[in-house]
Amino acid sequence: MRLTQGIAVALAIAGGVASADSHLSSYMDGIETCLLTSDDTRQCIGIGSQTCSQVEEGGFSTQGMVGCMIAERDAWDSLLNAEYQQARGFAQALDVRDRADAPEYAIRAGQLRDAQRAWIPFRDANCRMEAGAWGQGTFAQVLMAECLM
Repeated sequence: MRLTQGIAVALAIAGGVASADSHLSSYMDGIETCLLTSDDTRQCIGIGSQTCSQVEEGGFSTQGMVGCMIAERDAWDSLLNAEYQQARGFAQALDVRDRADAPEYAIRAGQLRDAQRAWIPFRDANCRMEAGAWGQGTFAQVLMAECLM
């Protein structure tokens, strides 16, 4: 499955993530374009928050950078959730297909759920560790938001 499947829906969902007083989510359109044109999706991380920081007044302050990164993090989270739902549906279909003849393999949806549930705390702990290297410095907030993307 390619990450680009379902991007339009996920970005539409992500558009509602930023606060009602903000238009930060409008900077996330570049993510969709990047994902559709790039062979390495990691190159797309930071595109929305970079644009946001350049355009928004105070965008290069710590608070501005964190706000922009949180908006992009939320867009990526929506993409991740959309991709997870597609993968879960695929795994469930395989489980249904194999349940009668090979029940030992008809556990993919549960395995996927378990892997996702294990990965999220790992990701969060890893990001806290990376941000923690900065101690109480304000840059730790920027690193945490960036890591969660």
